[in-house]
Amino acid sequence: MNVLLLIDEDFAARERSMLRRVEVGLADEGVSVLHALPQGRRSEESMLAARVVTFAPDRLGWTSRTRTRTFLTQIEERYPGELAQGVDVVHVLGRRWWSFGASVAREMDAGLVLEIWRSASIERAAAMSGKHPTALLASDPAIHKNMIKAGLGELSKPASWGVHALHAPNAILPSDRPASVMVMGPRGDLGAVERALRGLAEASKEHELLVFVDASLAPKTHIWRCARDVGLLECLSIIEDMEGERELVLAGDLLVLPSPDGENRSIVLDAMGHGMLVVSPKEPAIEPLSDPAIATLLRDSSEESWANAFRGAFADSEASRNLGKAAWEFVRERRKGSQHVVAIIDAYEWLTSNEPLPFNP
Repeated sequence: MNVLLLIDEDFAARERSMLRRVEVGLADEGVSVLHALPQGRRSEESMLAARVVTFAPDRLGWTSRTRTRTFLTQIEERYPGELAQGVDVVHVLGRRWWSFGASVAREMDAGLVLEIWRSASIERAAAMSGKHPTALLASDPAIHKNMIKAGLGELSKPASWGVHALHAPNAILPSDRPASVMVMGPRGDLGAVERALRGLAEASKEHELLVFVDASLAPKTHIWRCARDVGLLECLSIIEDMEGERELVLAGDLLVLPSPDGENRSIVLDAMGHGMLVVSPKEPAIEPLSDPAIATLLRDSSEESWANAFRGAFADSEASRNLGKAAWEFVRERRKGSQHVVAIIDAYEWLTSNEPLPFNP
């Protein structure tokens, strides 16, 4: 089977680890993969090991068909004979390129797979799915339930993201070093970031901290100003590309998501697979962020709620370690990377079978 993965630039940078796991798993099952990424510095520096081809962003005066055919010409020039073998599936990761991916799939007479990692994308997926043989991959069980509620049950396929967990969870929050707190998540909600930092400062007056904030979370000036105002400036560092290069994150004690915003992010599973304590407002659209048995979940994102959550985590480190261990067990039992790859292949085979596929009216 030949598959073209059409990947958004930001998604590729953020989810490098997951994409590498998927790529290796697909190759082990005999699937030939070609990655397509938008042209740009980050794309060219991608850590993906598979064959990579780039495509041009939107250009004034280009029709969809012109752009698609130009892209296919680029593939043939870089990998002669590639298109002669045919492409079975065009798998699009990143909503920005859904329409382009659909155009490529039509031109190549291939099936179309759309990765759904945000509940906010379900409505648009419903609008697109009636125009071409399409499978909608649900990256989380809670997202899959929402897709079924939206009438997409026949088109959606569960393919929950998975990771590789450690053989044993890390012993977080030891007494002989400062607690390390990793703050990241979707960009945009500056108020949520500020409330989380204020709550952290309030709860940690008697505790030594090292606080690391992803530079993509909010403007640096805003983060520095907030840290100065609440007294965290001396222990805070702003780190570029924490989510893409996540070794630093996974050495931490707490993963903090000020505003999860209905987005699935594999860093949550990776943190749990290392025994970290995840602290976040409750997010019903994402399974790991809706279960209080595996994460510290806030009923709201007020400063008081954040302070209480952090206070409890620091005051009872043993309970925090037990919660981290429960999260580690959840990943080991239900979110293996190998299970994710199997689910993807099942969806590919369903889409490319000779059986008639349902179309959304």
